[in-house]
Amino acid sequence: MKKIFTFLGIIVSVMNFAQAINVTASSGTPSANYTTLKASFDAINAGTHQGVIQINVSGNTTETAAAVLNNSTTYTSVTIKPTAGTTATISGNLAGAALVKINGSNVTIDGSNTADGTTRNLTFNNTGTSSSQVLHVASAAGVRNTNITLKNAVFINGTQLSSAIILTNSTNTAPGDFKDVTIDNVSVQKAFMGIFARANADPNNTNFTVKNSNLDASGTNALSGTGIYTEGIDGVLLENNNVGNIPSGIVTNQKTGFWIGPGTKNAVVKNNEIHNITHNSNFVMGMLVAPSIIDSNITISDNTIADLTQINNVSIAGIWLLDNGTNPTTGVSITNNQIMFIKQNGPYGAVGIMLNASNTTGTNNIFNNFIFDIAADGWDGTAFSDNGWGIYVNSGTGYKIYNNTIYMRLDQFAPEGITAAMMIGSGVTAVGALDLRNNIFVNSQTIGNRYAIYSVNSNNNIFSNIDYNDYYSTQNLGFIGSARANLAALQAGFGGNTNSKNILPVFTSFSNLHLNLADNPTLDNLGTLIPGGATTDIDGETRSTIIPDMGADEFGLILMGTAEVSKNKIAVYPNPVKNILYISPLSPKGGTTLTPPPSEGVGGRRIYDISGKLVKMFNGNSVDVSGFQKGIYILNVDNQSIKFIKE
Repeated sequence: MKKIFTFLGIIVSVMNFAQAINVTASSGTPSANYTTLKASFDAINAGTHQGVIQINVSGNTTETAAAVLNNSTTYTSVTIKPTAGTTATISGNLAGAALVKINGSNVTIDGSNTADGTTRNLTFNNTGTSSSQVLHVASAAGVRNTNITLKNAVFINGTQLSSAIILTNSTNTAPGDFKDVTIDNVSVQKAFMGIFARANADPNNTNFTVKNSNLDASGTNALSGTGIYTEGIDGVLLENNNVGNIPSGIVTNQKTGFWIGPGTKNAVVKNNEIHNITHNSNFVMGMLVAPSIIDSNITISDNTIADLTQINNVSIAGIWLLDNGTNPTTGVSITNNQIMFIKQNGPYGAVGIMLNASNTTGTNNIFNNFIFDIAADGWDGTAFSDNGWGIYVNSGTGYKIYNNTIYMRLDQFAPEGITAAMMIGSGVTAVGALDLRNNIFVNSQTIGNRYAIYSVNSNNNIFSNIDYNDYYSTQNLGFIGSARANLAALQAGFGGNTNSKNILPVFTSFSNLHLNLADNPTLDNLGTLIPGGATTDIDGETRSTIIPDMGADEFGLILMGTAEVSKNKIAVYPNPVKNILYISPLSPKGGTTLTPPPSEGVGGRRIYDISGKLVKMFNGNSVDVSGFQKGIYILNVDNQSIKFIKE
């Protein structure tokens, strides 16, 4: 009897396997079961199932050939999804081919086994180890793939020498044509490039999105080259993705988290994390931004790039802005990013942000970035490939560099090395190439030749503006023509800098470059309002519309056009003021709740001028300042200091 039950169990198992793919359709044959995804695609291609088609996966399949869905007029949409409660794998050992190939449009793969779910219950695994891919969105000549969605699924390739998800032409030999492609909440593993999207430079190739996805598997399932590559697409969104753990070796190609390639425009790359990428024989870049387009309208914002390492003889960068040398790259904004722990362990360079475009017109904006702990071994040279640099401008013009905080703390090894928070290379020669304002440049290293700012070009006419910066170094503040030991010497050499400072900021920690008022009272409200500059800080908090702070963090006192609000939730208004200044402590819920005034002389409310001289003491929630001279004053309320302007 036991043998009979065992035999029946085998039969049931085989039957379940045979019915792993169930197809339902709104026209044609209404339903059928298949053993493989390929068999169901073949039936759809033959017109057996038509209209709105649902493919339900109820078990594992083994594909012996590529599952190819043709472009067809017999179906209006195809959706692939596991049945409720099912976790399944579609696999096959397919060398030189994709496991799944989509030649058509209006196709959705939703790997969650619940309605509107976000769990990843469907895996596509091509175990082929030679030139294999997992999924290919392929466009035939004259055909554009549209409305493709891949979500809640896992894509695993069989080799780290070819890419997992590709969007190209039908033979994967040239760019393709596609529109409205969304990749959401997927895991991509074991590939050279995780996602490779290469489109023809056509205005109709638009709207490519990758979001909420993981491309950071480790070990044998790690990516070996690049997380996400885009080319020729008008309208790209890369958001909330995690890319990393790309090891040294496997391939000799450069290793990059994101590669924003030629022809990419109108792109937003935000809130991504790139981490732990290393190499021993080629470039390492958190992001390579090289669209080679004038007015590309590309925004790189709110990303974290950390722990990039080069072991041998090529440079490394957190973000590298580049072009092809023929078509310049302009219209790029690099804002609100945190770039940290970029380390070259050999005799070459490490850069937080590398600006190497050949533009002669147009602009690129570098605002509100935290950059820290960028270091190399050290070399007696000023090329980007020689040492550690916070921001390195190697070529081009039209750079607006505002409100960045750069902290060079991590020591290099060689005493002959040269480091700078802000470095301008010999390729920057155009008059007015750089606009540097409202930055904090700190070099607190203890080894080598250390500068807050260094310009290889001795002509200071390369600066259209250079002022309202805070420079600090444990050695020389700057270099232009010669070393500039102090602020007066820096002003004489660089020109401008009338309102610049030499103050050591007190950061929250070595890895947190936020500031607080209590530790940095002499740094507060020392910047300048720049039309077209950063209206918010690295945290998205509104900057003062009168006197903003230097650096990426708007801290402490925020002077606004009609009122001033401290981060301790005390408001004064109007600001600027002519006659009566009003004080409104804010309740924890944001409303006003006026507190009883303290006794005068014992914690009383006091007004000081900008030099620190006591001007007035008072009680109450208003004060008459009509008799004050015009200028900036500091009001102390309940041990909180707030600035206001008397006009």
